[in-house]
Amino acid sequence: MNKVYNFEAKSVDSVERSITHYISTETPDRDHDIVFQSGIDTANYRKNPVVLFNHNKNFVVGRNAWLKIEGVGTLSKTIFAETPLADDTFLLHKGGFLNAWSIGFMPKEYTINAERGGYDILKSELLEYSSVSVPANPEAIDEAKTMVKSIEMRDALFTKTSEIEIKKVLSEMRDDITKLFDFYNELKEVSLFDDIEKAEKDIEELKKMKDEFTTLKAEHEIKICDKKRIK
Repeated sequence: MNKVYNFEAKSVDSVERSITHYISTETPDRDHDIVFQSGIDTANYRKNPVVLFNHNKNFVVGRNAWLKIEGVGTLSKTIFAETPLADDTFLLHKGGFLNAWSIGFMPKEYTINAERGGYDILKSELLEYSSVSVPANPEAIDEAKTMVKSIEMRDALFTKTSEIEIKKVLSEMRDDITKLFDFYNELKEVSLFDDIEKAEKDIEELKKMKDEFTTLKAEHEIKICDKKRIK
C-alpha cells in the first residue's frame, strides 16, 4: 500500500546532497485514511534504507540517514546518490518543483473510522519511501525541463503529468458524485423534500453523472493500458 504526501523540504544541504523532510503525517489522506506514526515499524527497513523514485525498485535515488517522529509526522533525512536520476530528483526537490513523497508500507492492524469514511491504520511496517512525480506546481514544469537530464525523470514528468492530473480529476468527480448521491437518497428517505418529483429528477441527474464518470474512467484506463503495451 502507498500513501502520497506533499511536503516542502525543511532543510537542504547542497554539499551533502541531502534533504530533511516529512514522509508521512497523521493528516487524513485523499482516501480519508490515517497512518498512525507511532505504529510504523521501521526495524526491517533500517536494514536496507533505500529511497526510491516512483516506488520503482530499479530506480534507487538515495538512502535514508535517519527517521524520527516529530509531532504527528515522521521526519526523514534523505541523502541522494550521484546518478542522473538522483541528480534530477534532488535538484527538483531543492527548487520546489517536486514536493511529493510516498510511503510504501504493509498494514498490520487497522480499524474502520465510520465518521471519517476511512481507515485508522494503527500498526504498519515501512517497506520503503519514494519521491513521486507529482509536480508541486504544474505551471512551472516548463521551467523544470531545462534542469532534467535523465530519461526516467523526463518520462515521469512530461509524459505522465496529464495522466496524474486526469486521475486527480476523476477521483474528485467520483467523491463529489458519491457524496451528493448519498445525500439526496438520505433526504428522500426521511421525507425532507417538499418536492419529491424534484428529488427524483436530481437523483436521475446524478445517476447520469455517475454513468459519465464510469465511461470516462474506462476510456482513460484503456488509453493507459495501450500506452503500456506500446512501451
